[in-house]
Amino acid sequence: MKVKAISGLLSRFRPQTFRIQYSSHHVSFLPHHVASDPQHPLCTLRRREQSVRKHEGLWWTVTSGVDLSKSSVVRSSCRRRLRTAVVQSLRARGFDEFGHLVDHDALLRVRRDLAGQLDREHALSLTGSTRLHIMPPLLATKYLDLRTETDSLMDILLEEIKGRPPRDHHSPDPARPKPSAKCNFHPSPSKCPAPVNNLDGDQRLRSRHLPTHSHFPPQQPLHAHI
Repeated sequence: MKVKAISGLLSRFRPQTFRIQYSSHHVSFLPHHVASDPQHPLCTLRRREQSVRKHEGLWWTVTSGVDLSKSSVVRSSCRRRLRTAVVQSLRARGFDEFGHLVDHDALLRVRRDLAGQLDREHALSLTGSTRLHIMPPLLATKYLDLRTETDSLMDILLEEIKGRPPRDHHSPDPARPKPSAKCNFHPSPSKCPAPVNNLDGDQRLRSRHLPTHSHFPPQQPLHAHI
């Protein structure tokens, strides 16, 4: 099923306990304050971690605000409750918490209409990103009712697998963005360092603003002390 169709199903799905944000690509809905602050000492490390994160499976996160409760303990308990419901809804359909299919029989017990897709593509996984923001009615909602809403959400996300065209194992994953020639840690291409693969040793060191070997004093021979 096309992305617009999935978005249409999600727009008509109105759960009482959480709001939904969805993207067919792997994106982060939350700003990373450390990675966005160049003056932070861990900025480069966090950006590197984000750049090497695998774009596969289902990225999902649960958030809450002060409109839910002023108590951080209550908000944390509600987030844990919703996360547990999402994980159990995934496992009931044969998926692990990252959206990878690990139990084909469990999926076929719930969705027999996906048998043809399993025959064409043995390793299935949910794709995209979703954010679930908790609403105040979750505080008084029974867990079975919460599971009913998370089950409905997972059934909608499974519709994307149902309409997915067969893919060759050697072809790139369409959910993974194409590699870009831009530098990962610089705001514009003009500030990216020039490639140094075809340079000799001295030129490579100069491109990194390091002294070449000619500036170092000659190495003194080592003498054994008896």
